[in-house]
Amino acid sequence: MNAHSFVPEFGEILAGLGVKNGAELARALGVHTHLERGHEVVRLAAGHRQPVGELLLQARRIKQWQLDEALAQQKLVKKPFGQVLIDNQWIGPVELEVALEVQRHQDHPDKGASPLALGNVLRATGAITAAQLTHALELGRSSGSRLGEALVAAGYLVEAEVHHGLELQRKLVAAVLISSLVLALAGTVAPAQADDHMAALQVSAVVCPSAHIEASFQASSLTVTPADVARGYVDVPEASQFTVVTPKGGNYAVDFHAQSNLFRSVSVDGLGAPVTLGADGGTVSQAGAGLGGVASTLSYRFELDPGVQPGVYEWPLMLAVRAR
Repeated sequence: MNAHSFVPEFGEILAGLGVKNGAELARALGVHTHLERGHEVVRLAAGHRQPVGELLLQARRIKQWQLDEALAQQKLVKKPFGQVLIDNQWIGPVELEVALEVQRHQDHPDKGASPLALGNVLRATGAITAAQLTHALELGRSSGSRLGEALVAAGYLVEAEVHHGLELQRKLVAAVLISSLVLALAGTVAPAQADDHMAALQVSAVVCPSAHIEASFQASSLTVTPADVARGYVDVPEASQFTVVTPKGGNYAVDFHAQSNLFRSVSVDGLGAPVTLGADGGTVSQAGAGLGGVASTLSYRFELDPGVQPGVYEWPLMLAVRAR
């Protein structure tokens, strides 16, 4: 099965993380060659080694309060940080393993060869030339300094430009983690019918092996009209249709992961009483699915973020289910 059957375009993921011209940057870095060999996406990871919690936060898999709470709990229970997140049902084993794999590739001695190495990122954005990168690498080897320090010492960049490059690199690694997670969970993702053609469904069954989602339809895009912008919100009826099955008929949760900065809040109707979630998404707990499963059809009202322009955007939410 081709990786593109499940992985959203890397540039679109970057756009959701706030990177302008993400598609052009992804092409300049040659990311597509790794996406075509899905299992190799994780090898793109580069940069200084990041803690697992920071990786998951950058990839919007956890929120800041969950990171802080898990760190506090870890001091009390003396467990690995990732296990604390799992015990709280904030992530699942698959998500932890993928994050650890990304971290291991950041530790790899050949990480400088990655397309997402800092020098390659700076060159792809036009901040430095190939000749300047080569010279700075030579300076770094002779002085024992890091690349960013060598670039500043050589007068090619100022510190603010290096910091910008490092932040961009972190977002690229976050996009690698998101893509790798979608691939790792692809075995439980169902195709959705969008209009008259098949579209990649950005809904994944996540976390516990005792929860499974069977999707029948998922909107693949969000259309914002001038009238929507004028009134400040857009309604999308019956945009997600799926069935959740738990082998023992237990309780479950539906997680909504924001994939863009299009909205300030979103109201979701179809999971019992209507709920309103913030710009980062949120979680809705549900009663037992029953052995035969429970079907849900969700409608949305997106309160638009100021500055959003009319247009057609990628669907701004990723859904996930987990047993409770």
